[in-house]
Amino acid sequence: MPFIYDYERKIIADDEDEEEDDVYETLGFDDDADDDEDRGLDPRVEDFVYVPAPDWSGVPDPVRFSLASSSGSNKERQQLFAIAVPGLQTAGVRRAYCRYDGGNDEGFCWPDSFEMNDGERLSADNLAERLKNADFLEDTARGVDNARRTLEMLCVNWTYMLLGSRYGDGPHLIYGAFTVDLDACTITDDRNASLGVENLDPDTGRFSGREH
Repeated sequence: MPFIYDYERKIIADDEDEEEDDVYETLGFDDDADDDEDRGLDPRVEDFVYVPAPDWSGVPDPVRFSLASSSGSNKERQQLFAIAVPGLQTAGVRRAYCRYDGGNDEGFCWPDSFEMNDGERLSADNLAERLKNADFLEDTARGVDNARRTLEMLCVNWTYMLLGSRYGDGPHLIYGAFTVDLDACTITDDRNASLGVENLDPDTGRFSGREH
């Protein structure tokens, strides 16, 4: 599903310094760093390869979710969906667009924008401002911060359903985005995700790996 840069597919020499330096250069290491600790992987965007949904998480694309409440292992997720998704629909939201990136030991995701029924597109912050007094927030607490937190939790759960909860773990770096259709209850990975992710430098095309 994501665009992935897989360390394990790179051949790293470990017997001669000269060969090792060649590999460092290939991987994008800073060969002039003072010590090994400062040698961070810094691949370019063109080094990433798109991995189809079944090959990454084994789930179909699009992923479907339900708005029905549940008492099982996904109780909290389903309660969130059952309350927040209809609340967003009432507020005029038609689709959500979320992004993700990460790797090594951490994965990150965040709501990017929301498409309204009239075609208007709002950032997560702007939508949170509109939702601060929404009725569906009554069960917890109203306000901009809570509205934003609700949008973020929806994004987290949608990302887990699409990629799995440990999508950032492993010897790789990833980035990508997906669209959520609130009416159809589907999560569809964006095969043409742009460079608008927070760990990519659009000027250099390099993936920095810094935290959000």
